[in-house]
Amino acid sequence: MNTSQTKKQNRVLYSRYEMRDIRIATSKGFTLIEVMIAMAIFTIVITIGMDAVLGAMQQHAVNQNTRTVMDSLNFTMEEMARNIRLSTNLRCQNEGDPDVYDVTTDMVTPQNCSLGNAELLMNDFQGKLLKYTFSSDNTISRRKEDPVSGGLNYSIENSISPPEVIIDTTRSGFTVRGAIPTGTGGDTGQPTVVIRIAGTVTTGTNSSDFAIQTTVTLRALDS
Repeated sequence: MNTSQTKKQNRVLYSRYEMRDIRIATSKGFTLIEVMIAMAIFTIVITIGMDAVLGAMQQHAVNQNTRTVMDSLNFTMEEMARNIRLSTNLRCQNEGDPDVYDVTTDMVTPQNCSLGNAELLMNDFQGKLLKYTFSSDNTISRRKEDPVSGGLNYSIENSISPPEVIIDTTRSGFTVRGAIPTGTGGDTGQPTVVIRIAGTVTTGTNSSDFAIQTTVTLRALDS
């Protein structure tokens, strides 16, 4: 075999090896379609994950807002319980009933109730008139004695329930036992008040029902 034939065979073999290397190198990459499919799948997964994360964050914000409102309502309950505990002469009545008390001394005429009435009138720890009402406008209101003119000043009424709360007056109210003194036909039991607050909390587009209750016993001994 001469030199020219040997060179020709070598070129043929080299070309075969080169084409094989090109095919091997080409087979190691991804086609454009494969890349597009992978990107589409990745985008779908990221979108679903982000929706789940955003939904969880929104629900957490709603839960936080609801918790804040309920904390405010619990503070309202604690205020009522504290003032009732230090009060005297409890009078439980319906909303709109006349407030029965001695106009010269402002001493309330005690009255029990067992059906969960909407209003509670009392003498606070200073002997002043104080009244809490589950009002027909679905709020809790507080009225205090006017120190100038005496008696309950109906031009000054403070709503003490959070604006996000709608009070259900059919399920809320005061129950009073042992308020009437022994000397006027009452019992010897210590005056006790059960406070029930029920309704709906609305934060944004989310609404949830609630019901809380507490029992308060007066510190002053029953006479």
